[in-house]
Amino acid sequence: MIGIDLLEYERFKIAVHRSGRSFLNRILRGKEMEDNREIMWGTIFSAKESFIKLVGGMPTKGSFQDIEIKFDSSSTFSVETFGTVNQCVHSKNITKINGEFQVFKNGLILTTITANSGENE
Repeated sequence: MIGIDLLEYERFKIAVHRSGRSFLNRILRGKEMEDNREIMWGTIFSAKESFIKLVGGMPTKGSFQDIEIKFDSSSTFSVETFGTVNQCVHSKNITKINGEFQVFKNGLILTTITANSGENE
């Protein structure tokens, strides 16, 4: 299983400045908000989009708040899920979730997430 997202940082930045904290509060959990660098917020948003693609779409009643991105090193991250999204992950037997990201000089952010599911382990 794989989920991929490519985010244009400038467009994300415009959305943040236009909508302010209300936009960030919809997509970031408390700990994710602690990093005050907008580029990291963009990376988190892109990582969540990759994860949603990996699971086949946002579950009904799920939200970005049900997904937490935790950076492991300079270019990798892990994903923790809660609520409806967590139920979806368990129902699909998704395991071994690994994420990577790259920020390009032209302002693009690429995130990829791979995972195994019960039937292909």
